[in-house]
Amino acid sequence: MPRVSLIVTAFNRPEHVREALESVFAQAIEGYEIFVVNGGSPHTASLEVVLANYGDRITYIKQENRGVAADRNAGISRAANS
Repeated sequence: MPRVSLIVTAFNRPEHVREALESVFAQAIEGYEIFVVNGGSPHTASLEVVLANYGDRITYIKQENRGVAADRNAGISRAANS
């Protein structure tokens, strides 16, 4: 069971999502899960191209734009330790 759950919210700027994910994967830590939550981004197609490179290393959640708090809550609700 993962000890740490990381939630990355993504509304715009998919290049920053790539940077955030690469930073996580560069760490020496083990035992984590990553959720990327797309809160209705107008750049969904670009974001999904970026995320395709990570396969099953992340969990992708796509939902309507309800604000960043709703995005975080969506990730939390899927976390193993919630």
